[in-house]
Amino acid sequence: MTKVRNAERAGASLVVVIDSRVENITNVVMGDDGTGTGIRIPSMLIGRDSGYKLREYALNSGKPATLQAEFVMRAPDNVVEMELWYSSNNVLGLDFIKEFSRFMPRLTTYIDFKPHFVTWGCPSCSSEVKENECFGNG
Repeated sequence: MTKVRNAERAGASLVVVIDSRVENITNVVMGDDGTGTGIRIPSMLIGRDSGYKLREYALNSGKPATLQAEFVMRAPDNVVEMELWYSSNNVLGLDFIKEFSRFMPRLTTYIDFKPHFVTWGCPSCSSEVKENECFGNG
């Protein structure tokens, strides 16, 4: 997300990230590196070969070009699958859960909502901290 945030700050309205490896990106998901909160522009990952063709055209054609992206989501059953990953230190995530709970009863036939609460281990914490602050011994 750092790349996307930097591009947004520079005035971009869309970011295309080119995969650096030759691989099938059909099921690859761009993850948040912890800096994604507040980003307002869309971003997408494209394969290395397609990305290099796009890059070469942009650098060498000498012509202005416009890139249009369409984000199509498959929903064969007309139900949107929605996941929210958050942790106790994500105040916006907690606020969203609280506010969204008001609307969810009316949306249950249209949305399959799965909140995921992220936890992590604390191998370097003292025994006292683990006993007072942690689940499952840190």
